[in-house]
Amino acid sequence: MINLVYVVMINDRHADPDVLVFSTKELAIEAAKNAVTECARHEEDIQWDYELNPSMIRHGWIFYVPYSCEGDSVRVMERELDKP
Repeated sequence: MINLVYVVMINDRHADPDVLVFSTKELAIEAAKNAVTECARHEEDIQWDYELNPSMIRHGWIFYVPYSCEGDSVRVMERELDKP
């Protein structure tokens, strides 16, 4: 049986990277959206319509939003729990 988890990665140049883990994709994406709105300094910098490229998708990314011109971003990735 494969158990999946959804990992939210918050990369902000003003803070240490943060990782949150969720049991469902929906909860993870909701948390990621909340993190973007909390962390973004200027609403106009948020790129809600960013599209994942094929490499991101191949590596398990399911959500990605950059929110500054300096690389700050939040992403959600699907990962297998306890993968050997």
